[in-house]
Amino acid sequence: MMNRIDPALLAQWMTDYLSCPCRYFPPQRDDSEVMAAWQEARARGAREGFTPVIVVVTEVLWETLLMNACDEEEDEDDPGCFDPEEVAEYRKRMLEKDSTGAEETLAAYLKFCPGDVQQWVAAPAPAALPEGTPRTAFWSHKNFATGELQPLLLAEIPTGKAWEVFAYLPFGGWNSCPDTPALMAVSRRWRAKYGAAPAVVGQDTLEYVLPAPAGPEAAWELAKEHCIFCPDALDTDEEEPLKKLAAELAGATVWSFWWD
Repeated sequence: MMNRIDPALLAQWMTDYLSCPCRYFPPQRDDSEVMAAWQEARARGAREGFTPVIVVVTEVLWETLLMNACDEEEDEDDPGCFDPEEVAEYRKRMLEKDSTGAEETLAAYLKFCPGDVQQWVAAPAPAALPEGTPRTAFWSHKNFATGELQPLLLAEIPTGKAWEVFAYLPFGGWNSCPDTPALMAVSRRWRAKYGAAPAVVGQDTLEYVLPAPAGPEAAWELAKEHCIFCPDALDTDEEEPLKKLAAELAGATVWSFWWD
């Protein structure tokens, strides 16, 4: 979707909504500056207790943030208008929720997965995984057509608990994309087991960063969780898509999700 609103203005609205330090990056040819800033923020965040997230600045994401946190519909005459007290109250409610029920959350989501996904998840682990191409770099912060960066914010989300990012940045809750409590619960599990932290949030994409790959022993069960969390993570053109996903996850330091 093309932005009708100037991205710099949209970024300012998002900064006001997030209520935390944010740095705006206009579209540019490569991500070296953004990644250097993100890496610096990661090191500083570990000391200061915040989680840096690269946020893709789009109108669709802005509308989703308002939809989740605000009772009123977007004002067409003033699309940047929102009630900060409503946003703060939403954030408070989400942070007060129990975020330890990842297993129950995944079990509930599995019931709504396509039948073939349910069959793949029920299959026993293979004796061995094929060779995979692990993901080690982000992709969702780029324009798919041109390869250039989209307009971005580097937001210093004010929590050291990485799963709480979604209370501040509630991008889900539409179509099959998990809602905020589900995102928080599953992310808490992945943080505890693998050190995963949300790193890039777009209008329909989410990427995590890991300190080290999950490894082949954990990859099969992890692939099951990924395809329940996001069935679109599977390459259904493959003969054995879950096995392919597990092979990729075994060595990955970046996990990528996209919801239709």
